[in-house]
Amino acid sequence: MGLRKQSRLSFGGRVSAALMVSAVSSLIFGVQSAKAVRSLDFTIHQEYTSTRALGMGNAFIAIADDHNAMFYNPAGLAYRKDGQFHGFLRGGANPELFDLQKEIDQIKGSATEEQDIANLIQSKYGQHYYSRVTTGGMYVRPRWGFAFLPADLSLDITPHQQLGPTLDANGYLDSTLAISYSRPVSWLKGHQISWGTTVKAIHRIHVGQSLLAAQLVDGKELFEKKDANEGLTVDADLGLLWKLKPKGFMKYLKPSFAMVIRNVADYGYFTKFDVVSDQSGDPPNLGRRFDLGSKWDLPNFWVF
Repeated sequence: MGLRKQSRLSFGGRVSAALMVSAVSSLIFGVQSAKAVRSLDFTIHQEYTSTRALGMGNAFIAIADDHNAMFYNPAGLAYRKDGQFHGFLRGGANPELFDLQKEIDQIKGSATEEQDIANLIQSKYGQHYYSRVTTGGMYVRPRWGFAFLPADLSLDITPHQQLGPTLDANGYLDSTLAISYSRPVSWLKGHQISWGTTVKAIHRIHVGQSLLAAQLVDGKELFEKKDANEGLTVDADLGLLWKLKPKGFMKYLKPSFAMVIRNVADYGYFTKFDVVSDQSGDPPNLGRRFDLGSKWDLPNFWVF
């Protein structure tokens, strides 16, 4: 029986700054409870996700041995032996997301509609509603990769207490064109070291707002076209993959280490296509972050 163990440490920057700005904004504009406020979202939205990588706790960056390497660690493309095309259409959602909308619709029109919606939101504190649908295709070969993801749609709703019982809603629609390049480093003999980069052009449409019960009663929808912001940006990921020289007991563990810097520039959006409105602002930046990962193999052994 063979076992494999992966570990991963990941952290993102700019979260504390966003939290401080949001706290100050809440103090200044807290009295304007009748108006929609920007969503309280302190997460970094990942442009592409892989079921296999998520199943490894994202320690996949230290393996990166299939097409997903383009968006997780492009350095892994240096060790490919052949070409591979992967086309996909996948999606998922927690059923409670549809139940929430159904419960809100059932309340509408009642004599105590606003209070009933507020009570409903309060009963959902601590829950998280999420759905995502992605379609696209990738072609990878030794050292190179190309990807086109025409639609990556995600919806995220979180009930919380901000200025009262509130539904925090975030919706992203990304379209991505990407190209990757990788090559091994030969100056350290006996070790396998490679570097890689993925350059991405991403068009993003985003809706993010926090809605009070009173706004839902007035007919305000969680996701409306007029509330959307959109923009086009170009950025790059840089990856490094190091497979230690198998020596002594290490030849059984076969450790590898990886580091990836995502969205190196993170400078925002330089243009937009006025897809939703010619008055729209910029969506959230891609978000720069550093990912560290390692992979260790446990030796094969017999179980009697």
